[in-house]
Amino acid sequence: MSDWTVLTELEEIDKFLEFVVDLHDGLVKEVHYINDNYVDRDRSMEYREKAQVRMLIQKQMSPLFFLELRFEGVSRLVLSPHEIIFGAEIKETGVDSPERSRFHFEFCYSNIEFDRMKWREVPDWHGREARFGEDFRPPPIMTEEW
Repeated sequence: MSDWTVLTELEEIDKFLEFVVDLHDGLVKEVHYINDNYVDRDRSMEYREKAQVRMLIQKQMSPLFFLELRFEGVSRLVLSPHEIIFGAEIKETGVDSPERSRFHFEFCYSNIEFDRMKWREVPDWHGREARFGEDFRPPPIMTEEW
């Protein structure tokens, strides 16, 4: 795996998207949503931080076929089951507040608002079995023998 490249400015993110051809002919293989907020045993709620998102992208077009993206300061995440990414775009939200994030990243019918992102190439994470961790899908409810 390669080192992380941190992107904090719109120009840097635009250059990244241009480099990876706007993720064209790619798909989101896996997503992890990590929220450090919580409800305690006494049912008090700690809400201090925006979330983080970890995403595995597999692409057919070069350069960089297999990528891990990490988004920090996530205030919005909308995922569509649309399978193929035909293009992606980024813009600044124009909002400077603790509730909203700085950037709006859109691909197909999905979007994410975040403050910072980083990416790295993960050349060995290809194919059906590539996962961040253990596969937790349950067995099918209906089988052919029913």
